[in-house]
Amino acid sequence: MKLILKEAIEKRYQEVEVRLGDRVEISEWDHITVKGTVSEVSETKIKVVHAEFVTGAYSRSVANYDEYDDQTEFSFNIWNLASIKVAKFEEGTPLALIHEATRQNYCGSEYIEMSPLFYNKYKEYIKDYGYFHNYYGYKIVVNPDAKGLYVYAEPNEETKAHNLNPRRSYSIKYYQRNELYMIDSFISAENQLDTTLKTKLSLVGVPNYVYKLYLEGQLIERGTAKKRYPICS
Repeated sequence: MKLILKEAIEKRYQEVEVRLGDRVEISEWDHITVKGTVSEVSETKIKVVHAEFVTGAYSRSVANYDEYDDQTEFSFNIWNLASIKVAKFEEGTPLALIHEATRQNYCGSEYIEMSPLFYNKYKEYIKDYGYFHNYYGYKIVVNPDAKGLYVYAEPNEETKAHNLNPRRSYSIKYYQRNELYMIDSFISAENQLDTTLKTKLSLVGVPNYVYKLYLEGQLIERGTAKKRYPICS
């Protein structure tokens, strides 16, 4: 899913695509940086497992990070993140192909299906018995009838729902007296957009405002505190 980091340390980290199973490096403001595998992700929180503490925001003479040295699971609030970096694998490797298969499932997968040939290649590549039957939380199913280098990630119910009604990235710019007052970003399914937008417009803290609504950077609606004007394409 697309995460919006409102306090990103650089503009390139303000929006980042993250999927379950991604290898990531996460940095918090004034706290810690860790590397791990995404096991849970939402608009407000992200959790990583099989993780390791990388560094702290301050030296150990200033802050005590000993408690994190042996910790393998970490949870973070999205609002407090400075950056999320998603790892890239070499093209054509079994991990790259698995990664591509799971990334197609926006909200996660049920299991990973492999052909016998791909499974053997995968075991030779990963060389770790602990991952021979389970890849970062996804059960591996070998289909004896599948031919060639075949790998497929079965979408979970949340992904199937998303495929029917995708969640997309929106932003609102509010103006008062022709000056930009505030920018708000959010993620919404299309069939929930009207309700979400009405709620957000009702909470604006200034009178007589004008707004512009953008879908992934493209203007789709403008309006005032009293009336909305969709943009016809």
